Amino acid sequence: MRKSIITTPFWHVNESNLEDPSDEFLVQIAQKGDIDAFTDLARWYHERIFHTIAGLTKSQQDADVHSQATFLQAYRSLKSFKKKAGFYAWIYRIAVNKTLNFLKKRNREIKRNLPINNEFGRDIGKSKKD
Repeated sequence: MRKSIITTPFWHVNESNLEDPSDEFLVQIAQKGDIDAFTDLARWYHERIFHTIAGLTKSQQDADVHSQATFLQAYRSLKSFKKKAGFYAWIYRIAVNKTLNFLKKRNREIKRNLPINNEFGRDIGKSKKD
């Protein structure tokens, strides 16, 4: 059973949610502007999102940067969250899409900076003046 990470959240007043506030309940409260409810969700899912991104990027530094960006985007988009899927599925999709966009951009930049060789092995990507 998941317990709230926040020490004294106001939703504990409701005894039906005293022990284990659900994602849906926390999202509803966060959508009304309660930052503590969103913080609870972020803390609960941070490790899973971090490891998902690290698996894609093969870099803990990139995973740290992009997991933070994922939660920031999720917070900014929280009002548009539709409850078709769960919160984790939604934030997972944000994380994967952001990471794939980052990887595509990084690969384009790498390719742009690689020299182009002709069939004789000569660099034809840059002029002789370079």
